[in-house]
Amino acid sequence: MTTLPAQRLKMGSTTYFLASMPVRELVMVVKPASEALADWDEMSIEDRFQRDINIRRLHEEVVPYLATHPDRFFGSVIVLIDGGEVEFETFAQLNANLPRAYMGSVEKFGFLTINGADLIALDGQHRLVALREIILGHFDGIAQPGIANDDVSVVFITNEDIKKTRRIFNKVNRYARSTSRADNLILSEDDGYAIISRQLFNDPSG
Repeated sequence: MTTLPAQRLKMGSTTYFLASMPVRELVMVVKPASEALADWDEMSIEDRFQRDINIRRLHEEVVPYLATHPDRFFGSVIVLIDGGEVEFETFAQLNANLPRAYMGSVEKFGFLTINGADLIALDGQHRLVALREIILGHFDGIAQPGIANDDVSVVFITNEDIKKTRRIFNKVNRYARSTSRADNLILSEDDGYAIISRQLFNDPSG
């Protein structure tokens, strides 16, 4: 059973819960679809709602970034609640003694309890698995301290219908665009060539 302070929010027809989890807990209770679903390998294309993990990208890009950067950061992991029981208890139900200014929002804030469900990474599975690899010590370099205690933003949605779940995954990933080569040249603080190029471009002496 997992209980978290959360917000209950709604976008379109989808009710979702916004919470946070420390990395050490996240990697224990949330799984990629290929691990959470016993029949994943036998599923047809029509039944799947997640991609296979890109092992090369995982070990060459995601793990090194999260393990070595003190300013590591990424957006919310979207987690599918599959089966089980979901209960959201608002502060209003708890009869919390809150100031009047807060009363208009108490129905959105409370505690989310998930019991007996599979928690599946719908978006963010590479980040999830990378963090697990780091926590388990499967990284050759020296990892930054405190990663296990990092707070990760998590969006929980319930698996109402497989078609709806597939549609959400498709839209979330279809409109996520990688930065261009020009963007990387302008913005990167890790690529030595990009840094030198910017310095040369800005040097008034030519």
